Amino acid sequence: MRKPWVAGAVLLILLVVGFLLHRASRQRTLPVPELVAQLPPDADWVGYADLAAARRSAFLAKLGSAYAYPGQDPEYAEFVRATGFDYERDLDRVAVALGTRQSLPFTFVLAEGRWNRERIAAYALRHGERVTTSGPETYVLSKDPSGGFVFLKFLSRERIALGHSRGLAHQASSAGERQAWFREPVSRVAGSAILLVGRSPDWPPYLRAAGIRSAQLETLLRGIEWFSVALQPREDGLLVFLDAACDTQERAKEVAGAVDGLRMLVRAALGDASIRRRISPDAWILVESVLEHGETTYQANRVRLRIELKEETLTKQSGAEGKR
Repeated sequence: MRKPWVAGAVLLILLVVGFLLHRASRQRTLPVPELVAQLPPDADWVGYADLAAARRSAFLAKLGSAYAYPGQDPEYAEFVRATGFDYERDLDRVAVALGTRQSLPFTFVLAEGRWNRERIAAYALRHGERVTTSGPETYVLSKDPSGGFVFLKFLSRERIALGHSRGLAHQASSAGERQAWFREPVSRVAGSAILLVGRSPDWPPYLRAAGIRSAQLETLLRGIEWFSVALQPREDGLLVFLDAACDTQERAKEVAGAVDGLRMLVRAALGDASIRRRISPDAWILVESVLEHGETTYQANRVRLRIELKEETLTKQSGAEGKR
C-alpha cells in the first residue's frame, strides 16, 4: 500500500531537483553591465569596475588600506584641485576597451559618476580645445606625433567618454553592434565588482622576452582563446575567478592540469627557507591563501581557478605587520 506513495514522492523530488538544476544552468550567465555593452565591439581587452559596489565592501576597503600607496601623485593632486573630481569619491562605474590588433589602435573609456562639468570643461580648454560636432560636447585634450589624440565627451550629466585614437569613430556602440565577442565571457562573471576580459595574445614573443623557451608551453597557451579575471566581494571576504576558454575540451583538461601542477611547484619552492626569506610577510600570507583556498575545475572547453580570500587573511597580515 505504501509503495505508490513512496514512488510518487521520489518522482516529485526528482522533478524538483531537475527544475532547480535547469534553473541554475539558465542563471549561470547574467546580463552584461550596460556600460560594457556600449563598448566598441572590436576591442581586444575589456575592463569594468563598479567602484560604488567596491566602496561598500568592508573587505576591499581593508585590503586597499593594507596596500595603499603612500602619498599622492602631484599631477593628480593638481587635477583634483582644478576639476573638483576625485575618482576615489566621485567615480561610480567605469568600462574600458583597448584595441591593440587594429591598424589604428585605440583606448576608449565610459565612466559614470559625479562631474563638475564647468570646472572640467575649463580644465579641458586650458589643455586643449573644443571640437565643433553635431553630437555631444567634445574636447581634444592633446595630440601626439602619430596623429592620435586624447578626446573627452560629455554624454550626459552622469556619463562621459574619453580615450585615445586617431579618430572619433570609436564611440559607444549602437544596438546593432552589441554582439561583440566579449559579451559571452563577461556574462559568465557579470555581477562582479571588478572584471577584466582579454583575447589571448601572441604568446611566444612575451615568453621569449621573459627568457622562457618551451614549445610545450607555447602550444598550451596558443590553445587559449580568451581569459578573464573577476573579483566578487562577499561580507567576510572576496571571491576571485580566473577563467579561460580553450579551443578544445582536451586542451582545457591540459590547462587545468598545468595550473594544478604549477601550484604544486610553487608550494614546493616556498618550502625552501631561503626563498621564503625573500618574500615579505604580507605577500607570503596572500600566496599561502591562494595555494590553500584555490580550486581548479574544467567543464567542456572552459577552465576556472576559484580563489576565496577570507577576513582571516587580513587579520594574519595585520599580525605580520606588527611583527616587523
